[in-house]
Amino acid sequence: MIGKTVFSPLNCKMESKNIVNEKYPSHGPRPILYHHHRHQSSHNGPCCGRGQNEMRGLLQVAGVLFILLASLNVILSLNTQLLDNNHDDTTQTISELFYKILYKQPNKTSETQEKEYSGYHHEYLSDDPTVFTSSSFPANRKQQPSIGNGYLATVVYSNTIFVNGLYNGKGTNSHRARVPSTAAITASLQESASHLYTLNVRKGIFVHEITTDNIEITHSIYAHQVLNRLLVNQITINRKSSKSDDIVVKLDTNFGPKSFDINFSESPVKNGKRSMHGRVKEPEHDSSEVIMTYVYWTDIPSYITLPKNASTKRYTFITSISKTDEDANYFYTEGIKMDAANELFSSHVSAWKSKWQKGHIDIDNNIFLSRVIYSSMYYILSSLPPLNTTGRLSFPFYGLAPGGLANGAGYLDYMGHVFWDQETWMYPPMLLLYPSLAKAMLSARTKHIDAAKDIARSKGYNGTMFPWEMAYSGYDVCPDSTVGNFEQHVNGDIAYALQQYVRMTEDVTFLLEEHGFDLAKGLAEFWFSRAEYNGIKDRYEINGVMPPDEYHSNVNNSAYTNLVAKISLLLPEYIAQLVNSSVPASWNKAGNKMYIPYDDVIKYHPEYDGYQLGTFIKQADVILLGFPLMYEMPVDVKTNDLLLYDTYKGKAVTNRDGPAMTWAMFTINWLKLKNFSKAENVFNKTFANLQGPFMTWTENPDGSGAVNFQTGMGGFLQTIMFGFGGIRIGECLDVDFVLPPKSSTFNITGLNYLGSSLNFVAQETSLSVTLTEKEDNHVPNLQLIVSPVKTVIHKEIYALKLGVTVNISRVPARVCKI
Repeated sequence: MIGKTVFSPLNCKMESKNIVNEKYPSHGPRPILYHHHRHQSSHNGPCCGRGQNEMRGLLQVAGVLFILLASLNVILSLNTQLLDNNHDDTTQTISELFYKILYKQPNKTSETQEKEYSGYHHEYLSDDPTVFTSSSFPANRKQQPSIGNGYLATVVYSNTIFVNGLYNGKGTNSHRARVPSTAAITASLQESASHLYTLNVRKGIFVHEITTDNIEITHSIYAHQVLNRLLVNQITINRKSSKSDDIVVKLDTNFGPKSFDINFSESPVKNGKRSMHGRVKEPEHDSSEVIMTYVYWTDIPSYITLPKNASTKRYTFITSISKTDEDANYFYTEGIKMDAANELFSSHVSAWKSKWQKGHIDIDNNIFLSRVIYSSMYYILSSLPPLNTTGRLSFPFYGLAPGGLANGAGYLDYMGHVFWDQETWMYPPMLLLYPSLAKAMLSARTKHIDAAKDIARSKGYNGTMFPWEMAYSGYDVCPDSTVGNFEQHVNGDIAYALQQYVRMTEDVTFLLEEHGFDLAKGLAEFWFSRAEYNGIKDRYEINGVMPPDEYHSNVNNSAYTNLVAKISLLLPEYIAQLVNSSVPASWNKAGNKMYIPYDDVIKYHPEYDGYQLGTFIKQADVILLGFPLMYEMPVDVKTNDLLLYDTYKGKAVTNRDGPAMTWAMFTINWLKLKNFSKAENVFNKTFANLQGPFMTWTENPDGSGAVNFQTGMGGFLQTIMFGFGGIRIGECLDVDFVLPPKSSTFNITGLNYLGSSLNFVAQETSLSVTLTEKEDNHVPNLQLIVSPVKTVIHKEIYALKLGVTVNISRVPARVCKI
């Protein structure tokens, strides 16, 4: 039920008839240093945790000393978004709840399912999986939702706005530059009222509703999807009774302390508009230009009023941010015009509607799972550019960080840096539904090819070598030298992402005119110079690396690293055939002779040379050979990899408290093997990282690590699409649907393959496929091939025609060019 409260999330106070003297700490949250959350373990070698080793430990000690000596404002500046970081140990974990609901108590209605989430201390008021409601705003930072549009983003009510590509700090100190929030407004009444907080991901808005017997206030907050430099607050006051007094609403703001990243100068208020501008204090690299930031915003009064003779009134407060004064002023002015024409809100909602119509996933009879899907999609999409941005609406995109665009201050949330997370975890689901967004992620790499070439040369290699962490300049910004020097597999991850894009789109324009082919050749050239030829064994090897398992560094022949290097070396030849070009034959030769460690006695893949069975590892590593890399191996070998890297002699091998995406990969691989009991068990573990009523994620299941962890969201979405959907990207597009737990229908709408949009509807025994759209007349015609298994002689083949649904049994199938 909606609680009777008087609540102001900006000053962190709550008063309630049911909660006595419950206030958030007045001194603010405890600072969190970069990566401090990574767990130490008893293995040999450094516990790196995306690099938690001795160097990072020194950074943490230095940070603690700094905090002890710094002023309160400095502490606040390093923790610009935090409201509370306390854990609620009494809260039941989502994995426990999920297990009870989906597996232990079948035939529950969606309403009953939601009521059983007592650990949340709230109920959803709607069975719409795109609407998330709460009678209170979460105190813990890890549970607070965000809004964004790829250009700018903010955690709701926080004192910080972040802008795509806006970083401050030299080299490894580079982090997202804080813009003090001119859009953090909270409305309140003096009298007791009911409060409802809603995140509507279908519309891309956060809404605070305040209700009394006489008054109804609706406060909507959103990052505009069309005018993408804008953050908008719209507050509508409605009179519910004939009472004719003025209705006065108090507005609190949360500008926070001055920015320690940007030297802002503020101008006087003019015609209800305020402005400030400044430059970042310290560019990231010597080659980086000094970045200016311009902010225009509507002056925010302390009170707004519904006059006694009026029944309703709307107030709109606009913030516009850009890197040029002309741009910021233009978007602000356009926002004012659209608001006057009553088009500002509707155009935003319409843009989100179009985005969801373009691609989405629906699960019938399992509202919990549907909510997790929609929330995960929303948060990732909110950190990516809007669709179809052209002309003045377009902007260069600098990549997707683990915590998305709304996080990355100081030493928090990986400082907003871009890792392998982008290509390996968040990218694949976007590729299937929104290939233009997948291209934007790849373009975040191609724009930095020159920097990658410089890095390769500085280390004595050829080609392009991307750093483990990059931000604005494309140069290395990793604060941990061990990780920065050894975790080089990111260069293979980028190549594999490019390979998937080419197979899904055959986008020759990107390859030839937007440096896609240059990217592939540069990565192959790097790996060819990086690998060493072993003449005795006639194979190529790669020594001195760190695998995805960051508990071990400076190892030789990481199975995962060598395989993505192999893919990188073979990719240019595939692209060359597509664009009628040629590449050095030596790359292909080296790729075919790349050594992948394998134990023929135990029949499994050692993680690296010298790996001992049972050695504790951080996260999914070798099992990634099966998926996403789709390395061909016998069933017994894939099974052994999954079993031996899960548990050995009764002890856990993969860290149970590690990052969110690990169990997603176990699930997908077990589903491929049709071991549904194993898949169900590990799938259940995925949900331990979900947090709060707005379904944010944390990096680790205990709530520690990066917040709004979009890497975990991407892994989860892969479980749905590549696991239960059985999708595989190869010469054709393979599908092998399995219904998710407690569901009756599984729909993927708008899967985009070779310029055609496809809808898949899977049910208990049937699968329907519909071609709904073609980009133009030049896209290839497609056909559906049923039961494309080598042992099956007879194959059903259907030409896919626009608007015509093909109904088949729910069996493996593939979509291919005719």
